[in-house]
Amino acid sequence: MTKKSRWYKAQKYERSFWQNIENKKADLKWYQWRANQIKPFLEQYFFDINNIKILEIGSGPIGVLSCLSGSKKCAIEPLYDFYKINPHLIEYSDKNVLFIKGIGEELPFHDSYFDFIIINNVLDHCQNPRKVVGEIIRVLRNHGGIVYFSINIRTSFGKKIRRIIEYLQIDQGHPYSFTKKDILNLFSEFKLENQTFENENLIPLHTKKIIKFALGIQENKYSFFARKNKV
Repeated sequence: MTKKSRWYKAQKYERSFWQNIENKKADLKWYQWRANQIKPFLEQYFFDINNIKILEIGSGPIGVLSCLSGSKKCAIEPLYDFYKINPHLIEYSDKNVLFIKGIGEELPFHDSYFDFIIINNVLDHCQNPRKVVGEIIRVLRNHGGIVYFSINIRTSFGKKIRRIIEYLQIDQGHPYSFTKKDILNLFSEFKLENQTFENENLIPLHTKKIIKFALGIQENKYSFFARKNKV
């Protein structure tokens, strides 16, 4: 677990990032792009995707769930009070989504409540990633609830480089770094069955990207779908 003061620095960085998006009126339609990637898997797994309960942790101002169907859609976001006063940031948000100011380490929901949980590019921003995953397991439906992780992954060498960067506080926004093994170990610890994963950055394959990733200069974004089997 990182210190709360370090997490506050990450949140300050995040707020600055989104303020820049608001000021430039930058395109936010990538949320729809991400939803389009997720939807085919949901259609394979759930009988009726219009009748599932969805939670997104660290949704940002819109959330991928704004572009998905569901009977109930909730989003947890620590910077929600900031987002809601910036009109461009919330322009594409679904008014049917219940946005709640909060953190993934303390989810205000009953056990086994959600069918599907999204945590998109969030885990390396958290104060306590392990506790976040524990909370995901708690509120995810038993025997078949699905969680979607999109995570920046590094090689073991790249993670060592990141530790130096973290020590020097060069990158304020990312207190944590993960290898693929780190994530799969988390899945194993919490009894999540990995259904599928995809290395997004290496599709299509580019030699320069592969070399940068191997040297630890660049992370790769992986997408994981995992299923809860625990009662």
